Amino acid sequence: MPTDITVLDLSAYVGLTAVGFVTLNMLLGTLMAFRYSPVRQWPHRRFNYFRLHNLSGYVALSLAVVHPLVLLFDKTAKFRVLDLLHPVHSPSQPLENTVGAVALDVVAIVVVTSYLRIRLGRRLWKSFHFTIYIAAAALFWHSLFTDPALKNSPVDFLDGGKLFVESCLAQSPYSPPSATATPCRNPASLLTLNASLGCFRIWKQWKHGQQRYAKLCQRGAGGTRCANGGWSSRTLASGEQPGLVVRASPRLLRLSRSSSAVRWPP
Repeated sequence: MPTDITVLDLSAYVGLTAVGFVTLNMLLGTLMAFRYSPVRQWPHRRFNYFRLHNLSGYVALSLAVVHPLVLLFDKTAKFRVLDLLHPVHSPSQPLENTVGAVALDVVAIVVVTSYLRIRLGRRLWKSFHFTIYIAAAALFWHSLFTDPALKNSPVDFLDGGKLFVESCLAQSPYSPPSATATPCRNPASLLTLNASLGCFRIWKQWKHGQQRYAKLCQRGAGGTRCANGGWSSRTLASGEQPGLVVRASPRLLRLSRSSSAVRWPP
């Protein structure tokens, strides 16, 4: 039995698809931040999820642009091009539409700066890239509190579209475990908590890596690598230089080669 899909329904479906791709993009970005390897871990095969991460970002931006453009073809909505560019005075739900426009602008900034990340440099690019959390907060807020029919009706959190957005929010990569989660019925507060927890985990992982690197440098300067993978603190013979770190990182090896205090084997 055929069903009639209105322009408003099409716009809502496009927006929900954009929410799904943004969620997928954040999940893949989290795997990259924690250096997930599909070869060492499941599914134990080569899989270029970095390319999928970029592709999902491009698709999410494209759908986010198409989502408001569809409203121009609905005569009952009475949306103009100016209302899409400056939705503060839009004919319906100006606050929700303004928040959605902020999400679209930030997603565009993240995608464009990711495309130019080599020219911008890693430090400046990461500063722009972490604004994706602002875009996600605005996107989820817009999706949850906007009436798809544009009638300013009360929010029905048990609606099919709202349930999909809530499931994407629950699958956020920084959601706390259920055993230690604090009950919270405010989606904005929950997203803020998850984003803060995720930033803390990334900082903790980076700090742990810095400590391991410093410890590896100290071992390489005063010890000798043994055959079984351990370290020996034996006394060096007369004229002997400190031993070589055999399994050091490429960055440490480059630093070691530039130093005259390291003895390299033939």
